[in-house]
Amino acid sequence: ELDEVGGSLAQYDEKGRLLESGLARSGLPWGKAVLPHDVSLPWGTLQLNPGAPWVAHRVVRHVEDVKADKKYSNTSGLVGQVSMRDVIMGYSKMKETVEDAAGDALEPGGGKDFIELWEVMERRTRKIFVIARGTRPVMIREIANTLQVGNQLPWVDVCLTLRTRAFWVTPPAYYAAPHQKELDALHLQAKMQRRASVMKVLARLNALTPESREALLSGVPAMLVEVEDTNQPLDDIVKVIGNNVSINTLIHQEESAVQHNAREALGISRNLAGEYSEHARTTAAETDVVQKGGEMRLARKQKALRRAYRNFVRLLNGIVAAHWTTPMSIQVIGQDGAERWEIMRAEILQRGRFTYNISFSAEHFETP
Repeated sequence: ELDEVGGSLAQYDEKGRLLESGLARSGLPWGKAVLPHDVSLPWGTLQLNPGAPWVAHRVVRHVEDVKADKKYSNTSGLVGQVSMRDVIMGYSKMKETVEDAAGDALEPGGGKDFIELWEVMERRTRKIFVIARGTRPVMIREIANTLQVGNQLPWVDVCLTLRTRAFWVTPPAYYAAPHQKELDALHLQAKMQRRASVMKVLARLNALTPESREALLSGVPAMLVEVEDTNQPLDDIVKVIGNNVSINTLIHQEESAVQHNAREALGISRNLAGEYSEHARTTAAETDVVQKGGEMRLARKQKALRRAYRNFVRLLNGIVAAHWTTPMSIQVIGQDGAERWEIMRAEILQRGRFTYNISFSAEHFETP
């Protein structure tokens, strides 16, 4: 429920103090993107909707806020289990490893004052269960899922890898990771060799006077440098080493080979990746192929995002229609593009059939 100022009543404790703020506004639908690290589905799930029997979402909150939240029960025995440092580091490392090396509570973010809540939406029972992961799992909430419309859970997934055979897919970055590590090693080696190849001057001890050493290091062209007469060849007195301009040629060739292997692992050619060949000249035909290859890769990502946005809008409108009770006057845009006010009733939204068109533009629009 929402109060008259648009805030959720569950955001406040019994004394009216704000516990958390969110995106909820009175009379407006909203959605929020979550990281896949915080979502769990049954093993073997192929599709989220309508395939998954349940979806679990991890939420991390301060243990005192959970106890003060009126919508939860059985919270008196809850204690903090994780620190914010555990949570942040857990997105890049295994959770057990992070907790073992989390350090003491005196470090910034090291105090274990937070607790994990798993919100489970079950399709068959049309209920929401909230389980607190403490010293033992505790059920702190069980309510009807009023956001489930028909057989659709209020979740939308997006995957940039098309035509997958499972819900959790292996990202292309996994296949490119070994080649990226190899490129990093080559870059480090090239940096070390480049620094070692800086020109250096070797001179016998006392062969140069202080004035001669200063003249040798001077940037003035044709500066005369005098050396002591030691009856030895000049090459045995002063010798220049380094200044090898082709020291990293082989490394750069190896980089090209590694990049080629990475493209082969991903199944993407140089032109499909939007790159030109290393020829001295670039023909118009190659320019056209490279442009089409880059557009094809972009179109694939846009297709996945377009499908996700369309499913999101369709699901959100279904939730709005299911909870639309009182007829309201709203401003709409007609087919002619003109704005007008119309009376919107629940039966119009619930029985109507709508089409959705999602398009992308290179123009930047400011967020209102």
